[in-house]
Amino acid sequence: MANKYAACADANLFLYADKTNPHGYLRYSYNGVFPNTGIYCDTEIDPKRWQKISLDTNIQLKDYRKKGAHILLMMQRQGGWSMGNYDVVEWTLDTIRKIKKHTDRPILVRAHPGDRNGKHYLYKRGSRLHNIPNVVIGKEQSDLKQELGKAWAVVNHNSSAVVGPIIQGYHCFLTDPASSQCAEVSNTDFSTIEKPKEFDRQKWLERISMFHWSFEELRNGDCWAHMRNYAQ
Repeated sequence: MANKYAACADANLFLYADKTNPHGYLRYSYNGVFPNTGIYCDTEIDPKRWQKISLDTNIQLKDYRKKGAHILLMMQRQGGWSMGNYDVVEWTLDTIRKIKKHTDRPILVRAHPGDRNGKHYLYKRGSRLHNIPNVVIGKEQSDLKQELGKAWAVVNHNSSAVVGPIIQGYHCFLTDPASSQCAEVSNTDFSTIEKPKEFDRQKWLERISMFHWSFEELRNGDCWAHMRNYAQ
């Protein structure tokens, strides 16, 4: 409907730092949850918002890594809405082929930790993802910090799973940047995987902070005071 706005709430992009989310931060938008479909109220930036969120979450931006060994391929949930009609196994196979054209680094494949079907298409004997040269399947329910370890880069389709690695200094490659909140700080061309482009992640953090609000800020009206300026 013309001139109508529906407010949407979605998961906190900084949740990787503390899954208990003590301040109740969520991300808010109008009319959609993808950056290319929703209005995220993020065109006017107040750097103090990131400063506040950084203090509340104890997150600090780390320098880009200059060394690394493997590439961590982070799968998304099979059948999840963010994958659209793209089968996650096909995506993984396609992406592995693209990566291997440009590097001989080992590739570690990580299943989405919340995908209950992962054991059928990833861990079951005879899976199409087994026995690919220089490709290792991560352990079931493995710890992301351990799998990142000495990684050089992370690869993902469009999910928020790469927010943490990007902040921690890992190079990121996306295959669906249009639907990702990390597009402006991610590479898309695998031919550059040995020499990835580096981005201004500080400006990105300040932008995505503009649509994260705590429960207290919902109660006291700060969130609405900001978002109401975009509902016109």
